[in-house]
Amino acid sequence: MVHHALDMAVGSFDSLDSYHTYLRANHRFRAMIDPALAGVEVDGWRPRTLLPALNADMADLGLPLPEVRPAPPLTGSALLGCLYVTEGAALGGQILCRRAATLGLTTDHGARHLAGDASSWTAFLARLEAAEGYDADAAAEGAILTFEWAQAAFAKEPT
Repeated sequence: MVHHALDMAVGSFDSLDSYHTYLRANHRFRAMIDPALAGVEVDGWRPRTLLPALNADMADLGLPLPEVRPAPPLTGSALLGCLYVTEGAALGGQILCRRAATLGLTTDHGARHLAGDASSWTAFLARLEAAEGYDADAAAEGAILTFEWAQAAFAKEPT
């Protein structure tokens, strides 16, 4: 249900204006979460941070960078839950990339953050399955918290 609500907030990219709204919201979310993920390593795997690509996409489209307070870092199974959400979202970016292409955006201009493939998701899932001391309840809490941060970022444009 939370996932569906967030999908609805992402929108349809039926115009550059709607894409700009999505891009600003996604930038707000990733500016909150990426600093906490920047130093994370799970058995030699590192999550892909999207903030540098989002910064470039915002610059391509002449959009100002918003100021955002970073989220507190997560650890252990809560971190794995957060990564499940962010890596899944990055995987879903492949679908969004096709939508952005209809607006003339590419992975070299305006839609860099949507570039990617399934390899990071597959590598993450392998580490998740092998995680020692994995606590499903804590992972669920981390995932829910991450969805809440995303929903807050997508809820409305700041005034």
